[in-house]
Amino acid sequence: MLPQVEPLFSYWAQYCENKKLTKNDYIRLVQIFSLLENVFRNTLVRPYIPAYRTINMYCGRYRSFVTETEERLLAELNFQRVSPNLLTYQEQDPIHTILYAITCSVFWHVLSMKLRPNYSTNV
Repeated sequence: MLPQVEPLFSYWAQYCENKKLTKNDYIRLVQIFSLLENVFRNTLVRPYIPAYRTINMYCGRYRSFVTETEERLLAELNFQRVSPNLLTYQEQDPIHTILYAITCSVFWHVLSMKLRPNYSTNV
């Protein structure tokens, strides 16, 4: 495991791996990894648009699942609170961002597959 993605794997190990999760838990985790992957991808594709690096905590779906635990993860991934409701991704190294995006995409895919009824009967 690369040290850059250790926070994501630690989060995965603590909250996802070998845990008995409900359907709502899976949905919440899919949303978290989808949000992160979108921020990382947008940062790579359009680095000149600062708004693509920012998560508005009071906007739509994000408010419902970004808890204190996820905020700690975001801080470890170099997000900084710029106001009470905004978290902005500050990482400047594109290699780190690529690794984060790939890792989140893989986790998102694994969790999404577990939500499919014909893939897993445990949910």
